Amino acid sequence: MTNRRLQVEPLDPPLDPSKFATTKYTWQELKEIIANDRFPIYRHVDQETTYRLYSRQLKKEWKSVCDFVLHCKFDFGRRLIPTISNENNDSNNANVNPNHISDKNEVLLSDQKCDKKMVNVVDAQTEKPLQPSHDGGMVKNNSHALNLSTLPIIPPPPNGYKWESYSPTSTSEEIMQEPQRVLAMNDFPYYMEDNIEHWCLWKLGGGDVDDQDIRWAKEKLNTRDDILEMQHWINPVQYKSLPDIDHAHIICLTQ
Repeated sequence: MTNRRLQVEPLDPPLDPSKFATTKYTWQELKEIIANDRFPIYRHVDQETTYRLYSRQLKKEWKSVCDFVLHCKFDFGRRLIPTISNENNDSNNANVNPNHISDKNEVLLSDQKCDKKMVNVVDAQTEKPLQPSHDGGMVKNNSHALNLSTLPIIPPPPNGYKWESYSPTSTSEEIMQEPQRVLAMNDFPYYMEDNIEHWCLWKLGGGDVDDQDIRWAKEKLNTRDDILEMQHWINPVQYKSLPDIDHAHIICLTQ
């Protein structure tokens, strides 16, 4: 396994813990929130810090978070696009040919799949590794945390470039007409009891997530024997972290 060493700077100022969940949601609490539209549902402050640190890193390395999701969830290819003049790039990037970056027939470093690999995380100030605690694999160091078990890690682009996603087989018009659905565990779940799983149903094209899409996802989950009950919801627009790709949340009570 190839590890990536990722430096993280703490959030400044750190988040206020009182504005986030301090106790884990029970199944009954979640059912009542969903039934009565009492959103939002919150993460723990450590989870939220993890989410914001990771999102901050994505925005540095990708054209948009949407591009990252298309690559990792929908298996789009990835290619490099320049962010500054190549004259400002250092000599280590001399092998990057900008003429290949926008050429769909010859794309530099494209069609590489998103892997979920272990990432070596170090404090950007002290250069010391962050050690895992005994709380769900969370790595903590004062105000910041990273969950090492699930975060998708992509090699960083060369200086002066960002990654963008692209579909090597479909035009944008075809993508919007032919819906694609992906069911995946939420990389940044809310603060729920340990026997509750948090899934995301992602949909690309064909309109918003509808009842048929929800049935499709639940049928896939229902093939498991350990799921006792399921609930779903779609966040109101003001709480959607990624409004460009429609998605629904599905939680499962397991035994």
